[in-house]
Amino acid sequence: MHPPALFFRYEPTRNRSVPTSLLTAEVSALLVDGYQGYESSCKDYEIAHLGCWAHARRKVTHRSRRTAPVLVVRPL
Repeated sequence: MHPPALFFRYEPTRNRSVPTSLLTAEVSALLVDGYQGYESSCKDYEIAHLGCWAHARRKVTHRSRRTAPVLVVRPL
């Protein structure tokens, strides 16, 4: 098993061939945006598809603007 690594590669396309050419069974997790094209590659190789915090936050913020405020109480 290899130590954890960070890898960035720019491609001008979001074609499914890009993640398919890069991923192997040795990869355990993939952090990408919400593009569904990567989901099938993650399933094929049983890779954990990690979500981007910026995209998750954006969805929560957008939704909170459309709904009434909610009071959240945390026990001490």
